[in-house]
Amino acid sequence: MDGLYGDKTEMDIMGPWGVYFGMLKKMADIRFTPIGGNEFEISVTRRGVRLVTMTIRTGTELSDAEIEAINAANSQVGKTLTVREIPNVNYSGFVDRSICVAPSDGNTVSRAWAADKSSIVFGHDDLDPFDELPVLGVGGALSFDLNSDKELFSEMEILENLPLQETDTAARRVLA
Repeated sequence: MDGLYGDKTEMDIMGPWGVYFGMLKKMADIRFTPIGGNEFEISVTRRGVRLVTMTIRTGTELSDAEIEAINAANSQVGKTLTVREIPNVNYSGFVDRSICVAPSDGNTVSRAWAADKSSIVFGHDDLDPFDELPVLGVGGALSFDLNSDKELFSEMEILENLPLQETDTAARRVLA
């Protein structure tokens, strides 16, 4: 998925997800590229600079008991807090801005594979000096199929409606 006309500062939408959770806020090119067999490279590029390069190789499929343990842990997460922003027809403002909460246990893993070979490398940009973060190792990596139940959407609640014009002020209030 990419922003409109390749511009990451523009809003884009992913079907019904955008209607419930708001427009995606992509600020980078994210690529998922097969590089051979069961091995993949995931890259994050912002302003023409690759900031993150990850590799992952899917290995052995997890057992039903292991997948059930993952789903049991997911059911204990609680709720997901989100800021929903839905733009008007010409993207010059919003028709809805609100803080919402949805159940997190509506996501279930149906299949999963251990990642037996994975790595991460950070790049550098003056505004994003990720390469200053040490990579101590990669652990617990998985590849999985995730299903979202309709309750994730139908049980969402609005906690507060935000002003439609004062986006910077409202965003600071939410983050504080």
